[in-house]
Amino acid sequence: MPGTPVHPSEDGDMDHQDLEHSEKLLDKFAWRVSGLFTRKPRKAFGAVFGFILTVVVIVVATGNGGNSEEGEHVWDIASDIHVQQVDILNNLRERTEILPVDYPTPRMVPLQSVSLIVAYETTDGKGEFFTPENVQRMCRVEAKWFGSPQYKDFCPVDPSSSSSSASSASSSACAPPSMSAPAMFYGTADMGWATSPTDPCPLLPEAQVEAMRNSIYSALKTTTGLSQYGFFVGTDYEHKGYTSKSRSLLQVGAPLEGFALTLDDDPDQPDQTSLYEAFFISVQDELVDMFGMEEGFMQSIYRDDTSLDKKVEVVWYSAMLSGEVFGELLEQDLSMVIFSVLFVYIWMFMHTESFWIANVGMFQIFMSLPFSRLFYSIIGQVAYFSTLQSLAIFLVLGIGADDVFVLVDAWKQSAFDMPRRADESFDSWRHRRMADSYSRAMQAVFNTSFTTTAAFVSTAISPIMPISTFGIYASICIVVNYLFVISLTPSAIILHEKYMGGFGPGGPCWVNLLLAKVGVRALPSQDESAAAQGGSEAPLEEKTAVAHASVLQSVKADTCVKDERGQNGGANGAKQLGDEERASGVVGGSLRVDRSPTAQAALAVDDKTEMLGRVLVAVFEYEAPPSFPVPWLRGAKLLSWGCVLGCLATGVTLLAYASMLSLPVEQEQFLPVDHVVQRFTDGSVKFLTSSGDSYPMMNLVWGAKPDIKRPNFDPYKPDDNRGKAVLDKNFDLSDPQAFNAVADACAKLRVKTCGKSKACDPLGTMVRPDSVTCAVDEFETWHLAQYGASATDRGQGGVTAADFYSRLLTFRETTTPAADPYGSWEDLIGVVDGKFAYLVVQGSATVSFQAINGDKGELLEVSEELVSELEKPPTARHVLQVSTLWVWYATNVALIEGMITGLAIAFPVAFLVLAAATQNLLIALYAILSILMIVGSVLGVAQREGWSLGIIESIAAVIVVGFSVDYTIHMGHMYDHAGKHLGFEARHERARYAILKMSSTVLAGAITTAGSGSFMFACQIVFFKKMGFLICVTIAFSLLFSLFLFMPLLYVAGPAGNCGHVAHFLPCLCAAPSTSGASNGGLASAGSTGALATTAGPVKAHQNNSAPARL
Repeated sequence: MPGTPVHPSEDGDMDHQDLEHSEKLLDKFAWRVSGLFTRKPRKAFGAVFGFILTVVVIVVATGNGGNSEEGEHVWDIASDIHVQQVDILNNLRERTEILPVDYPTPRMVPLQSVSLIVAYETTDGKGEFFTPENVQRMCRVEAKWFGSPQYKDFCPVDPSSSSSSASSASSSACAPPSMSAPAMFYGTADMGWATSPTDPCPLLPEAQVEAMRNSIYSALKTTTGLSQYGFFVGTDYEHKGYTSKSRSLLQVGAPLEGFALTLDDDPDQPDQTSLYEAFFISVQDELVDMFGMEEGFMQSIYRDDTSLDKKVEVVWYSAMLSGEVFGELLEQDLSMVIFSVLFVYIWMFMHTESFWIANVGMFQIFMSLPFSRLFYSIIGQVAYFSTLQSLAIFLVLGIGADDVFVLVDAWKQSAFDMPRRADESFDSWRHRRMADSYSRAMQAVFNTSFTTTAAFVSTAISPIMPISTFGIYASICIVVNYLFVISLTPSAIILHEKYMGGFGPGGPCWVNLLLAKVGVRALPSQDESAAAQGGSEAPLEEKTAVAHASVLQSVKADTCVKDERGQNGGANGAKQLGDEERASGVVGGSLRVDRSPTAQAALAVDDKTEMLGRVLVAVFEYEAPPSFPVPWLRGAKLLSWGCVLGCLATGVTLLAYASMLSLPVEQEQFLPVDHVVQRFTDGSVKFLTSSGDSYPMMNLVWGAKPDIKRPNFDPYKPDDNRGKAVLDKNFDLSDPQAFNAVADACAKLRVKTCGKSKACDPLGTMVRPDSVTCAVDEFETWHLAQYGASATDRGQGGVTAADFYSRLLTFRETTTPAADPYGSWEDLIGVVDGKFAYLVVQGSATVSFQAINGDKGELLEVSEELVSELEKPPTARHVLQVSTLWVWYATNVALIEGMITGLAIAFPVAFLVLAAATQNLLIALYAILSILMIVGSVLGVAQREGWSLGIIESIAAVIVVGFSVDYTIHMGHMYDHAGKHLGFEARHERARYAILKMSSTVLAGAITTAGSGSFMFACQIVFFKKMGFLICVTIAFSLLFSLFLFMPLLYVAGPAGNCGHVAHFLPCLCAAPSTSGASNGGLASAGSTGALATTAGPVKAHQNNSAPARL
């Protein structure tokens, strides 16, 4: 009969329905370990607690407890060919001989890498922007820059007023602003319009503004005019004939007094950088005061209104301000961790009904983070650790609490499932309960931990180092937390039971009162209270045990469950055990499960059953009555089938939406839409052209092979040892063929179009035609002027190779590029070890850094097409096409590919783990179907929210898999546990047992994880906000599909008996299971009541101990 406990046969061996050999070993281990926990709980707890603290102290003391420095190359894919080519060019420039730099006057060079860009737009995005009133508003904003008392110490110096003496820089006049929009209307010669103390920004006559406006619009019709004024005019000009926006680029001079090099020459100058930062911050503070911006709770000051007179929206950005802006956001967002921790702590107390267990659980969660650094940083030698890894706290909060709930709930349930025998001591009873709870929880938590770990390990194969290291660290944290749960929590439970009143009505009265106040628990009745007292002389654990057992009063002690042979299935029907076996609890090498008095009680549903379990059982076991109008549906579990079909319809629909996810068609959002920086970023692509530093350089490089040697490269320290370029010894620029091939490449680079692609609009060319710097063209012009002959003249008395290179080096040292009078040929005409080694031709791309990935990909195809069209004589065979634009493009592509690969790994691993844990392919199949529905539904909701497969979504998608498996695996494990360990054969009994024993635990875990993740909704950084949304949606769908798809499937079509057992499918690897009753253990329903009856035949014992183990 289902529910009859499995007993040993006469010879002590176990029937095939009992535990397998491996499980017997596991139960032996559980028995012995639990004996240590119950006999010496204080020593066991102290030893583990002390070991954890010792390791954490070692980790922190060795400097492995904090974050590493964020380098320039952490997101670069070192194995990508385009990244390698950037490294080749960087290495060549590191090895080239440096030309002496002589700046006769400080600040004579406008700094290219640092500037303040201020953008303006009409508040409604409509209407002509260039009006007298708006020009005046722009002037008032920029007066905060030009009128700053410090501006004279940072402005670019006017060359016409500067002296050759560096000491006179402070007395030199500032250069007129060349990239200021209001300066075009006020005039740049006299800065009085921005600095006058009485009227710095007078309202200009309409005629004056209109004349300048018409001049700008007329110039835009030519390529030259577009390059000159496109920066100031929005893209709406193309179809409206006017612009609703404009902007200015406000520059500083370099180097500052007391410094020899600019930040463009050497970015690693912290002292000079700090001076610039102080000036930029002072100007930003003036702007904040001007707009009356204020900070609120979880509300950055830079999200306040920045409009002037409600007519013009003003936004700004500078790389010098990014540290302050993002630091403020990060500090505010990470404060949400405190609220997540408090929520988990409170909920853990409410569910476990113990502050002690809640404290131990939170200790495990927090200590697992630094403890994991032992394996991550010290043993694994992974040097990189950043904010992304810190997100593991949200994962461990949910998963760690769930693991504690599984063990604590198993312990609580053992008081009902395994009541104390009359002749059994409390120590023996606790040992027996802990062994059963420990064995059950150890397997259940292992299944979920291993599957979740596998999901995160799948991210470890990502070529993107921060993503791979996050996967490594997260998986280690989950494993460590699992080890803490099975090593520290058991002794904590025993300590709580022996010395703190235990759980339930026998616990501390103040806890009962508190939980009753919040509605978690009803106060114990007078009978329960009296039972809990157990007499004034009774020890504390006896009082607790009596209280626990009081709920079993409805089950009479002399009631025995009869099996199909009419014999008692309880203690009277079993072979009397020897004293030694009774004391040990281990029979036939396996933990003895003697639940005969409560076998049916395990399936009983009454007013003491958890509400969720009562509701689910009532829903899933509802059967159509005999009077149902559709005859063939009479007796069918209609609500179960309805849940299955409804969930499948929902999942399939959302899966269809998930399939529509695509790459971003616009720039990705990383900050709130109302943040100054995000508004600036969104609007930066709405201008005809961008500033020069917004466009990456496209470089054609001769003189190096497409190989780089990296003998000592550490992927976790990507900024170190980037490799050494291999010079092309056959490259000979003095050869006329090579010289002409380079000159031809320059000509083609200037005119190369993007064909039908709109990525290069509005210019339509690969690079801006006026931005190409070609050394051979300028050298040829210089050579003709200096020597009256072409540099490639090889006639009699012509230029020899030695003369060519001698003159080339002279040209390199004595001239500057025509497009950059303050620059040099140092990086373009490379000299290594005193000899000419490489040549670089460069031009500014027409696709900006802020462009979407699709546009970058199209430009990459055009650039590769250009390289294929170039002439490649033997003396100039290798041509590298290098641009930093492709570095981030490769990262974006790898994010998408990594997501697909991660999902492809996570699903098979989850299936294999389930199949191995349950040894039932049908359960594993249903579970993986549920997990597929969960992941697909989450991505489908993301698509309906308007998300695309961007950076954030790609990172989060694989993390979602880790969250999606737990609850389904928990329910599947309990369904399997009911058959293997309790002897339940019928599917409806197994399913009912799983629901009654695990549904409340699953719900508690879901509340914990979703609750901790919900606080991320308050975050301002979009990554955190989206992550919180995905966590909560994933938990919601995990709960939905595990309870309303997976469980109903098991109710109506779950495996009964040996149906679906792996032994049926792996006959070559293991013996087939006993066929006793197997033929009747199919999927058909039986019985007039419509319930799924058990048709397995009588249990047969093995004939001797040498019989092969059966699956």
